[in-house]
Amino acid sequence: MSAALGLSTAFLVSPEDLEDGSGVLVLLALCVANLSRILAAGCVGIALARYITSVGVVLIIVFAAVASDLFSVFAGPTRVLVQEDSPVLDGLLLIFPTFGSALGFGLGVSDFIFWPFSSQRAVSWISATRRPCSESASPRSLP
Repeated sequence: MSAALGLSTAFLVSPEDLEDGSGVLVLLALCVANLSRILAAGCVGIALARYITSVGVVLIIVFAAVASDLFSVFAGPTRVLVQEDSPVLDGLLLIFPTFGSALGFGLGVSDFIFWPFSSQRAVSWISATRRPCSESASPRSLP
């Protein structure tokens, strides 16, 4: 549901509308679109992370994602979409307006899938390697 809300809002309102002076309503719609797509991507990332338990597999996935992202941006389909000013980019990019520029900077939805994916794996591995507090600070272990 979050993805549907985010994509539909992203296709209705674009960051270029901020330059026309529409202001607060466009900014609010972009905020709703970005937050809902971030939520949906985060859920996908956490759901995918639950099934991967090997550090080696995670490293392979991370390196493959970085390589494919770099290729896509500099020589692949993302470059073509940007050159053609395709409306598909409104659904794939999250634009964050900055002071002085309505267009600001953009991050891909895939970035918001891999951040929770990596974070989920890191948290689960850290918590698995830590000793419980009851073992590390028991009265018998103190001098």
